[in-house]
Amino acid sequence: MLSSTARGENEFLLKRYQDWEDSFQNLYYMLRKNQLNIFYVYTAQFVALFIRGNCLEKQPCNAYLSQSTRGIRSLLRKHGVRFSMPLCNAEVEQVTDDDLMEFSKIQTLNLGQTLHIDALSEVDNTTESLLSFTGNKSVHGLYDVLLNYKSFLNSLSATDVPVLYSPAPFQNGCLHIPEVICREMRKADTGLASSIGLDEEPGSAFAPPPGNMCYSMEIKDVVIPPWVASGICAAMSSDTDHFDLTIGTEPSSMGLNAAFTSIGASGQSKAPSESSPEGCEAIGIPSAVLVRSLHSASLRRLSYNHGEYLAHT
Repeated sequence: MLSSTARGENEFLLKRYQDWEDSFQNLYYMLRKNQLNIFYVYTAQFVALFIRGNCLEKQPCNAYLSQSTRGIRSLLRKHGVRFSMPLCNAEVEQVTDDDLMEFSKIQTLNLGQTLHIDALSEVDNTTESLLSFTGNKSVHGLYDVLLNYKSFLNSLSATDVPVLYSPAPFQNGCLHIPEVICREMRKADTGLASSIGLDEEPGSAFAPPPGNMCYSMEIKDVVIPPWVASGICAAMSSDTDHFDLTIGTEPSSMGLNAAFTSIGASGQSKAPSESSPEGCEAIGIPSAVLVRSLHSASLRRLSYNHGEYLAHT
C-alpha cells in the first residue's frame, strides 16, 4: 500500500509539471503571436515578466527577471542568453567556469585571503540584480531556461510549479478569487454621541449622517496582478467621487517597477493621449500609464478625487 501511494503521488506530480509546461508554452506563444501582451511567472526566488514592446520599447518582445544571483547569471551566460543589468551601477562580472573551479580550489586549500571574483555578490537578490532581456532571441533564451527549471535551477526543483498570471485565459489556467474583507466604520468624530449615552434613533440630531460613515475593502492574496488593481480602481471610481487605495508590493517584484532611462530620452511626465505609446491600455492594464519621472519608485498609495488620481511613492 505504501508503494502504491508513493507511485500515485509521483504520477500526480509528473502530470502537474507536464500541465504547467503546456500552460507556459501556451502563454509564451500567445505572446509571440500577438494574442497576449503581458504575463508573469511567479516563483519563491524571483518574478519574471514577459511583455510585448509596444508599450515600453520598440523591440517585439521583452522580459525582465526581478532579481538574480550569480548562479542564475552564470547559467544564462552558459546557454548563450544575452541580458543586461540596467539598475546595477557596478561593473557586470564576467566569470567563467574555469574561474569558479579555481576559486573553489582556493577555498578548499585555504590559500591566504579568499579572492573575491564576483563584484556583484552584494547585489544578489536585490532590485539592483534585475535582469533585462531585449528582443525575441534573448527572451526565447530565458523562456527555455524557465521551461526546464527543474533541470537548471536546483533552488526551485524541490518546490511546487511556478504560478502563471495572465489577463487572458490560457491552457490549463483557471479563474482565481482572492479573499475580500469589507468593513463599515464610523469616523472618529462621530463617537461623541454614543460616549455620553444619547439616543441615536434614525433621524435624530445625533444619528450619524451617511457622510460620517466610511468603508474599507481589503483584498488579500499571494499576488495581485496589476490588471486586477486597475479593475478595482475602475469599479470604485464609477460609484464614488473619492477613495484611497493602499498597495503592498511583493518584495521580490520590486525591480519590475523601474522605468528605465533606456526607454526614452525625455524624463518629463505628462498625461498621454489615448493614442500615445505612453499609455499601457494595449498590454491589458486599462487606464495605466508609464510615468518616466518615477524611475524606480514603488507605488504605495493612490488617492482618487473627482476623476483625478494622486500617486504616493
